[in-house]
Amino acid sequence: FTIMPTIEEQRKITPDAVGKLTIPDLLEEWIVSKEDVTYYLNHNIHNQSNYYGAVFLEQHRALEKPPENLHLRGSDAVSSTGDGSVFRKLWQYKEGGSTFTMAHNRATVITLHEQIDFELIAVIEASLNPARPDYFNYFGQLSFQSDAAMMDYVNNARRHSIYTLPADVQPGQRLLTLSTVSMASDTSMVLIFRSDRMYSDEYVEN
Repeated sequence: FTIMPTIEEQRKITPDAVGKLTIPDLLEEWIVSKEDVTYYLNHNIHNQSNYYGAVFLEQHRALEKPPENLHLRGSDAVSSTGDGSVFRKLWQYKEGGSTFTMAHNRATVITLHEQIDFELIAVIEASLNPARPDYFNYFGQLSFQSDAAMMDYVNNARRHSIYTLPADVQPGQRLLTLSTVSMASDTSMVLIFRSDRMYSDEYVEN
C-alpha cells in the first residue's frame, strides 16, 4: 500500500509516526509507536524525555492494518503549574457535561494508508480494578471473534457511559478507543467512537 502523504512527510521528522488523531477544536496530535509501547508515556514525538509524553498505540504496528478496535493511549499527567498532557483534555468530556461532549463528538484518524472518520458512542470513567463498581475492561479488545461479540462489547460500553449518545453501531464498523494513562490512579477516561464507514473482514485500501 502507498503511505498517506501526510504521514510520509511527518516520518522524515518523526520516524515512529504512524498516524494522526484529530478531534476538531480540541486536539490534533501525531500518533507514534514503538515495540516498547510505554516508551511514549514519558517521551515526546522527537524522542526527547518529556513529562507529558505523546499519543501512542496500545499495540505496536497496529496501524499497518488497523484492527477492529484501534486503541490509542496517552498520559493525563498535570504539572505543578497546572499544565496538562495532551490526553488530559479527555477529562473535559466529564467536566464539560453533555454540551461539551456533543460539540466534540467527531474524530478523524489518518493511518498509514487511509483516513477514517468516527463518531462518539461512549464516554466512560473506567477502573481496571475488577473489585470496583466502575470496572470496565477496555484492554485487549482489539478484535472480536464474531459480530455478536463486538456488539456485546459495544452494548457493555454504552451501559457504562456517562451519557447516552445517539450514534448507532452496526457490525462491520470499526471502533476507536482513546484512553488516559494515570500514574496516580487506576481510573481512566475512556472514549469509544465508531467509524462512519462499514468494513468487510478484508482490509480494503481507499
